[in-house]
Formats: sequence, C-alpha cells, structure tokens
Amino acid sequence: MSFAQNTAPATYTIPADKKATAFVNIYMTNKAGKEEKVGAISLKEATKFQTAVIARLQNGGQEALDGFKGKIRMDFRMATPEAQEPVDPDSLGW
Repeated sequence: MSFAQNTAPATYTIPADKKATAFVNIYMTNKAGKEEKVGAISLKEATKFQTAVIARLQNGGQEALDGFKGKIRMDFRMATPEAQEPVDPDSLGW
C-alpha cells in the first residue's frame, strides 16, 4: 500500500502579540567593502518601553537611529555548545 505524498506547505501562524511591529536591521561591512546583513532586532508593541522606542525611531529620522545605536549594548554567545567549523577571523577585515 502506498500513500500520497503531502506537498502542502507547512504553515504556522504567529500570534498577533508575538509578531514584530518593526525591525532594526544590523549590517557589517565585509573586507571587500560590501555591507552584509548579519541580523535584526525585532521590536514589538508589547511593552511601553518598546512602543516608545518604535515611535522614536519611526518619527525621529537619522538622529533617532544614531541615538539608538549609542545606547545598544551587545554580547555574544553561541546558540549551541557544539563545535563549529572555524572561520579565519582575519577574513572579516576588522
């Protein structure tokens, strides 16, 4: 007996309270001078703070974005503890 293969795309509906209202995209310039997107910060109108951040970025132009960049603190951690294929850090150009 054989079964028909399901070719329908899988769908997942994100609840409205979990959807991002806006994104701040993060780019880095590679060694060749080309900008490459490396990530994004999703902002949701889930808290008063994030709602205020969205409003400021939406209405404040480049000045607001520059102020936002000045307040960001970043850290780094691996998503999984597994070892990954090493990349030559000198290839990044910074």
